[in-house]
Amino acid sequence: MIAGLSARRRANTRLKWFAVVAVLLAVFIGANVHLVYVAVQSQPECVLDPALDTASLLRPARPAC
Repeated sequence: MIAGLSARRRANTRLKWFAVVAVLLAVFIGANVHLVYVAVQSQPECVLDPALDTASLLRPARPAC
């Protein structure tokens, strides 16, 4: 009876740790997918070129973007 209880606890502990690792892995993958999505959807044409516009040193992007 005691051996069965110990094995059951061990299985529950393993299952809990597996769930924790799975959730952390899902969050990590989700964050990376989000970063790739934002990078693909960004508008690089909105970035000002300091060589062409001297006022661009004070502004991060074009006002229309």
